[in-house]
Amino acid sequence: MQRFTQLVQQVDATTSTNAKVAALKAYFEVETPENAVWTIYLFLGKTRRRVVTSRVLRSIFLARCDLPEWLFEDCYSQVGDTSEVIALLLPNLNLPPQPRLTLPLHDWMETVSPPVKQLDEAGLGDRVLSWWAALAPFEVFVLNKLLTGAFRVGVSGKLLIRALAQVSGVSAAVLTHRLMGDFTPSVAFYHQLLAPEADQRSPSQPYPFFLASPLDEAKFAAIASPTQWQAEWKWDGIRAQVIKRADEVFIWSRGEDLVTPQFPEVAAMAMHLPNGTVLDGEILCWAPDRDRPMNFNALQKRLGRKRVTKKLRAEYPVRFIGYDLLE
Repeated sequence: MQRFTQLVQQVDATTSTNAKVAALKAYFEVETPENAVWTIYLFLGKTRRRVVTSRVLRSIFLARCDLPEWLFEDCYSQVGDTSEVIALLLPNLNLPPQPRLTLPLHDWMETVSPPVKQLDEAGLGDRVLSWWAALAPFEVFVLNKLLTGAFRVGVSGKLLIRALAQVSGVSAAVLTHRLMGDFTPSVAFYHQLLAPEADQRSPSQPYPFFLASPLDEAKFAAIASPTQWQAEWKWDGIRAQVIKRADEVFIWSRGEDLVTPQFPEVAAMAMHLPNGTVLDGEILCWAPDRDRPMNFNALQKRLGRKRVTKKLRAEYPVRFIGYDLLE
């Protein structure tokens, strides 16, 4: 994981866009596909895996450390991150020396860290302490973030894709489309991602969302005539793509979450569309008796539910307002 942590340090140490892209490009030019695909997955924020909580890591540290709890809390109030506080205070643990761990990133993500969820409290504490003793402080910080599922890095998806485009020769637009939605971080996916030829797309794959941006009011007033523009409603719902391919329907939110089960009436509507249809638009709760949208609070009753009851559908019915036909 050393090369990965070095990359995190490099991109975190600069505000230069070009420097971040250069660091990413240099990394992907030498990294193995097994590790590179996990780096893409993590940098894009697609992982939601949490092996342990920050509270558990804090308890493990305090149980072994001579520092009083109030001092740890005071350090936390200055730093604001448990993983970082532990990494900074690591010398206070006086851990027995351990052989240095040089495991690759994919081993940590696939085989080393997941099994600790099955350990009891004592076993978990011993395992984590042995890792901390065998890693450098910044590596401990990164590992803690990976264990808690809270890994974030100061690199946008656009910069990551720019670097991958320079390494592979595949256009940024094509890479953006191939990275939409969730994916399994495998070697096969990595090769498909960077393949120059057109790959076989998954039926569920959405298109990148094109979002509205604020208008420069002064510039608009100076150069534009109102007759050259068309105004549309700003709908207060959630942006979505409705896909009908291979006799299946997929509904994606702008956050790249598959939300098909939350809107069964939209999915039922889409089943009547021909295969090879992708609609971009907005999902709204709609008051049938007044033929107008309800407010966003009504839509929130439908969000994040694994099962939508008939009662919920009757009280908060939804409609899909289409913006564009993408396919």
